[in-house]
Amino acid sequence: SQLPFGSSVLGPDADLGQKYGRQPSQQRTTLPTVLGSRPVSSEYLREGNPSSLGPIPDFDPEEMQVLYCRRALGCFIMFDVGSILFLAFNMSMSWLQVTLSTLFFVGPLCGAAAARRLQKPAATAYLVISVAKLVYLLFVILHFHRYWISVLAVFQLLIIWRAYRLWSAMRPLTAGHLQTLVDERFVL
Repeated sequence: SQLPFGSSVLGPDADLGQKYGRQPSQQRTTLPTVLGSRPVSSEYLREGNPSSLGPIPDFDPEEMQVLYCRRALGCFIMFDVGSILFLAFNMSMSWLQVTLSTLFFVGPLCGAAAARRLQKPAATAYLVISVAKLVYLLFVILHFHRYWISVLAVFQLLIIWRAYRLWSAMRPLTAGHLQTLVDERFVL
């Protein structure tokens, strides 16, 4: 069903130059709610009354950096596993190359421990293994002339960058401080 030329969805008498939506004098008095829950006004929350959401923690910038890097590294670990599987199934390899590819699976396991439990030694191990994998990829590119692997090398550089960001963000924090951030409520 098409509209006749010159008419609008708003009706024939609608002023299209008028601004629609909430005017400054019409301020919202309630916060958005979930269907079935009672609305809570912003004044109610400002007065210090408890909300159903629980307390919202106030993080330092260093803590926020750790939480953001934790989340990002968790996503990049999946790329790392995918690249290892891609290498394993798309190359005819010798037993040494198969062994190296299998050892590279330790990297994502360390990265998962670093991202999930915020462990500094696991983050260091993942960073070292990721750099070793990049060196291996560069060796395969140059020695076997498989230039399509350079795409995986670029992804590996991104993984190394993310692992370094988490490692450097965790470095100034103590182990006890990191353990408080492991709480599931703080996952961004």
